[in-house]
Amino acid sequence: MACATIPWPSSPTAARAASGFNLANGQFRSLREKFETWSIPLPGNDRELVYAPLGTKEADAYLDDMALGANFATVNHMLINSLVLEAFQEVLPGTNGTLVYFISHNIARREIVEQQPRVGSSQGSDAGIPGRASRLEGDAV
Repeated sequence: MACATIPWPSSPTAARAASGFNLANGQFRSLREKFETWSIPLPGNDRELVYAPLGTKEADAYLDDMALGANFATVNHMLINSLVLEAFQEVLPGTNGTLVYFISHNIARREIVEQQPRVGSSQGSDAGIPGRASRLEGDAV
């Protein structure tokens, strides 16, 4: 039998999305409360565009939760794709699969906010939606 290589799309799951959402939502809620305590206005009046000064316990908690979510998502994604490949190989012997690339979203990134280093994240793909893209002052377009 001929060898087949079958590409397949990403493997989004509700469980992975819900886990990431719950982690991020808890952190956003906590950081919004801190913004009130610190008397800092929300950037662009966006309730989901919050940050914490690096080196604070709030930033450490945020980064810990985001790392946990990223690690879970990566393992979950790889496991699902491995099982999909196994299923193809059972039905179509000789089928091969190769990971071409792996893209994650909702991963924290370092930013400069008001000339101070920060680590921030946005939920989902909001930045790609016209009229919803929130940019911090000084961000390159």
